[in-house]
Amino acid sequence: MRRFTLIEIMVAIAVFMMLIAVIYSTWALVMKATKVGQDAAAQAQRQRIALRTIEDSLMCIQSFQASQRYYFFNVENGDKPMLSFASRVPDVFPRNGKFGEFNLRRVTFSLEAGIGGENDLVLAPEPDPDGHGRR
Repeated sequence: MRRFTLIEIMVAIAVFMMLIAVIYSTWALVMKATKVGQDAAAQAQRQRIALRTIEDSLMCIQSFQASQRYYFFNVENGDKPMLSFASRVPDVFPRNGKFGEFNLRRVTFSLEAGIGGENDLVLAPEPDPDGHGRR
């Protein structure tokens, strides 16, 4: 009757352990690549939403010569860049229901310091100050 020696069993265990190590490292790389891909997709989605929000608000700018106090267009550059204007925002605009039935409001986009030294784009909608924004 043929039996395995201790050396043969140790070699088989070593080969099995190397195989397990290869499988584990491959799995770890796949998980890391999945996370990187998901993060990149989420960043691209945030950028698409930000651009769509800017586009929607710019397409609906309101300007009236009779009321320049409320309907001015303001752009600042430098340390604290900012873009502010009055806009009749569409129903799909972010936080549209916050101000009741008003869809005309001052929309302000600015850059603020974020986590990791990066700048964050901030949207600050305000209700129409003269009350003419009702539907």
